[in-house]
Amino acid sequence: MPTRKNKQKSTPPKVKWYHALAAESVFNPSIIQQKSTKPVKNGWYSKQQQNFGNRYTEYQNQDGEIVIVTEIIDIGITSNWPDAVCIGPVTKHIRTIYNDSD
Repeated sequence: MPTRKNKQKSTPPKVKWYHALAAESVFNPSIIQQKSTKPVKNGWYSKQQQNFGNRYTEYQNQDGEIVIVTEIIDIGITSNWPDAVCIGPVTKHIRTIYNDSD
């Protein structure tokens, strides 16, 4: 009868990362916030896009201000709308507002 070899279970990478993060956070508590945030994306505003989609969205930027955008795109990519203006990095969705279509 074949015998099973006792294999040591390795810790999954996420657990190792968590332990390393916990060890680092003792010396620098802000490290948890830095490593656990989502990738930042740029907000863009286009009046044409707002009229076409009948909506715009409020996001919070990195300074904590509420900004109006019509599109969120990865940093380094530009909007295809000809009148689009880059608002800058946004971090948190606040709400979507639908235009009245009379």
